[in-house]
Amino acid sequence: MKYKFEIKKENRSIIWKILLVMIYFSFYAVSIRLFMTYFPFINKELIIVVGVLVYLFIILPMVFTPKWYLSNNSILIVQPSGLIETWEYFILKKGIQEIKYSIIENITITYEKISTQYIYNEGYNILFKVCLKSGDEIIFDSLLGIDKSNYLRGIEIMKKKGIIFIDKYHILSVLENDNINLWEHLKKVEEGILDD
Repeated sequence: MKYKFEIKKENRSIIWKILLVMIYFSFYAVSIRLFMTYFPFINKELIIVVGVLVYLFIILPMVFTPKWYLSNNSILIVQPSGLIETWEYFILKKGIQEIKYSIIENITITYEKISTQYIYNEGYNILFKVCLKSGDEIIFDSLLGIDKSNYLRGIEIMKKKGIIFIDKYHILSVLENDNINLWEHLKKVEEGILDD
């Protein structure tokens, strides 16, 4: 299926992904070698087999990037929540959630506070809370750390399809303005300095 628009967590090239897998593997190979050196009484072939299986089934899926797409008539979300769901997506193409535009009442743009290990002690995920005409809600991470102009373009495509966006925290206007920092804006909203 051809998609009109795609949002991925990272815009890494295939070369970068291969390099990342090779770096992970080299660290993992060194770990296996050290394990065999310090535990010589354990069968080396068994250690290698277990090490390779752990790498394939646990480490390798870590390079998967969550994403969402826009087709002509729906939003498709691929954001597995664990290793099993990631492998189901890779092998069976399960875990793709489709939301038809025709069943969407509105989309609220909101946020959730998260802890990070980067510049700040906390950060924020920007979420889409998709309210369906049935009364159900589907919430997913929408910004995914991507280029904000690409994100805003995706929202414009959905608006042209008749989707109504509710943005009580003014996240879209902050993203459109290069002079305002989103993290600082949401921190002020959270502290009550800005009106909700």
